[in-house]
Amino acid sequence: MVDRWQALSAKEGKVDKRMARFDQEGMDALQKQARDQTETYSHRRIILVSDSLTCAHYIKDHSLDFVFIDAHHSYEAVRDDMNAWYRKVRKGGVFSGHDYGSPGRRFGVRRAVDEFMERTWNDLQVNNQSRIWWCKVKI
Repeated sequence: MVDRWQALSAKEGKVDKRMARFDQEGMDALQKQARDQTETYSHRRIILVSDSLTCAHYIKDHSLDFVFIDAHHSYEAVRDDMNAWYRKVRKGGVFSGHDYGSPGRRFGVRRAVDEFMERTWNDLQVNNQSRIWWCKVKI
């Protein structure tokens, strides 16, 4: 897991009103919740407190079984995260994320995912109720 777990700046909060409601104490509680909910897999999980693109440089290509993207939802951020993290997943692993098809102009998830899948020839799967997208990596 990669997350800054930092309260948003005023500028960031204007873009992501949902996350802006959390002060640093709230972000610390979210981090604890993430750790607690994945404790069963502590022998397999990696938790990195940083931003996504910085961390991607330190992860070996084709070394992960699973990547789930759910950070900033702008088209550019999702595109950049997908480009940075896709090659980190081993062949046959799962590359996935959240908020595919979420309403609102500030969400660029669907466009970024559709363009990426078309370019990489992956078979996109979507659960419309949960808005989760995924594919098995073909590389």
